Amino acid sequence: MLDHQPLQPIPGAERPTDSDDPDAFVAKLRYQQTKVDDVTPTILVEQAVVNVVTEQQRWLTTTYPGLTPKYLFIGVKQNLAGRRPRPYASYNLSLAKLDNIHGLTDAAGNPLRFTQTHRLRHTRATELLNDGVPIHVVQRYLGHKSPEMTMRYASTLAATAEAEFLKHKKIGAHGVEIAISPSDILDMTQLSARTDRVLPNGVCLLPPLKTCDKGNACLSCGHFATDITHAAELRDQHTKTAALIELRRQQYRQRTGRELTDDNVWIRERLRELNSLQAILERLAADAGTPESAISGAGTFRRLPLHVIATRGAHDSALRKADPRADA
Repeated sequence: MLDHQPLQPIPGAERPTDSDDPDAFVAKLRYQQTKVDDVTPTILVEQAVVNVVTEQQRWLTTTYPGLTPKYLFIGVKQNLAGRRPRPYASYNLSLAKLDNIHGLTDAAGNPLRFTQTHRLRHTRATELLNDGVPIHVVQRYLGHKSPEMTMRYASTLAATAEAEFLKHKKIGAHGVEIAISPSDILDMTQLSARTDRVLPNGVCLLPPLKTCDKGNACLSCGHFATDITHAAELRDQHTKTAALIELRRQQYRQRTGRELTDDNVWIRERLRELNSLQAILERLAADAGTPESAISGAGTFRRLPLHVIATRGAHDSALRKADPRADA
């Protein structure tokens, strides 16, 4: 339930105008908190939320020019004075109609149901935790009275991340089996939890106290691991590597009139990477239907992909449609 003017400025912050960052917080939204007592009923909101509020206020002024409404969303029947809020049953009916036409889905491809409004709260909580927002900040944002309530989201997120990680096979360069079990690999990556081990096409399992002296030779390193979630990046890398080899051969031919043979030191290493990529992609394709085992090999022996829970989208995509600049 929202008052007719639920927005208030952020204390000590100058509100940005036409910010290029759609995720920047520009105001605080005051609402009726019915979940717990003794909490501040305000949350920080983005410009998209401000746009929704402004549009609704404009609609009220146009539709009911002589009305001074108490609420932002008022009852549509038997409410000439506009002093009663819109009832839940009316909301639910309109949201059910919206569900039949919007076609939005969550990260798993399931239809997004706006009639299940509490799902958006769960989604937002997961987004914040997945982005690394501290527990106590998420607790205030959700209006939770105790951190234990917020920790339920954190534990669910961790369990989902682990399940997502374990369901995909891990392989190394040339498609060799990884001897380490997927659960042990997960523990290794979580215990180190270092962002300098994250790779575009997988994850480096080099022990935290050691440093890498191989430069960008990940595809021939025994500490590299990857899985099917990085297939697109691996295919792109294969295509670009092959194109780069051909480009260098052409340049050498034009400059010297001779062919750049496979025993050239640069060509030899690029071909080694290309062969490793090809073997990885073939193994990923062959093992796509059997997620129980883990595989590895030269170039990817102990590197694992970093799995991020893809919850963002349902919440944001709906709000983005509220941006009037989107039609510009």
